[in-house]
Amino acid sequence: MSSVELTEILKWARKQPFVPFTLTLTSGTEIAVDHAEEIFFLPSPERISHIEVFSRNDFHVFGPPAVVAITATRKSYEQLS
Repeated sequence: MSSVELTEILKWARKQPFVPFTLTLTSGTEIAVDHAEEIFFLPSPERISHIEVFSRNDFHVFGPPAVVAITATRKSYEQLS
C-alpha cells in the first residue's frame, strides 16, 4: 500500500467546517479524529516529522508515511444527512 500524501492529511485536518475522519495506518490500525483539536503536526505544519492524535481514551504518534487511507467517519455521514 502506498502512503497518503501529507497535503491530503492536512486538507482533512483543516477542513471547514471540520468533518470527522479516520486514518488507517500501515499496521491496519484505524485512528478516529473526531475534532480538529485532536490532531497535531510536529514540529510544525510546515515541517512535519510526526503526527499526534489525542482522543478520549487513546494517544497515537506516527510518521506521515504510515498513513495509507483517510475516510470520513460514520459520524460524518450522519452530520451531512
